[in-house]
Amino acid sequence: MSAAVAIPDLDTARLFSNPKRAEILKLLSSREMTLTELAGELGLTKATVLYHLNQLSAQGYVDVVRVKGNRKYWRANHRSAG
Repeated sequence: MSAAVAIPDLDTARLFSNPKRAEILKLLSSREMTLTELAGELGLTKATVLYHLNQLSAQGYVDVVRVKGNRKYWRANHRSAG
């Protein structure tokens, strides 16, 4: 049984209407990951994961925390902790 969650506004409701975004946020809440790691974990293409990361980033839920070579490491930020 799932707990009910209050959604603060329509933009947030739209953002999380895709369950993969919530899954991405859950993964990034526990550790930083690259696009390739996320794609492998979720069974999605890198293009699809990047689209979702950009949507989450635009609303302030995830950020690139470091860059190593051509790899970006993503992590959930403080907004998603509350």
